[in-house]
Amino acid sequence: MAQWDRLDVDGSPMRLFVGMPSLGRAFPAVIVAHHGPGVDKFIEDRVEHLAQQGYLAIAPDLYHRQTEEDGDMLTRTSTTGRLKTATWSRGSAVSGTRR
Repeated sequence: MAQWDRLDVDGSPMRLFVGMPSLGRAFPAVIVAHHGPGVDKFIEDRVEHLAQQGYLAIAPDLYHRQTEEDGDMLTRTSTTGRLKTATWSRGSAVSGTRR
């Protein structure tokens, strides 16, 4: 069974979609990183599927610090939104792989 939960991160609430296997007390865990639109029905389905396979699966809402003024999820993932909220640079992430 999967459900929404909440965790405080530096004083900011972050929603988590958590799926836990129905049997057992110890199981492997998986962090599910969402795609551009955020934690949507597709990501919720992935979390539920992983839980059915015996994994503790957690999909954190990585957009939790954005306010409603920042727009909806699709607006958040626009180029402007990504540049505004990114903490890393694409160039630095791939510079070691280019020849």
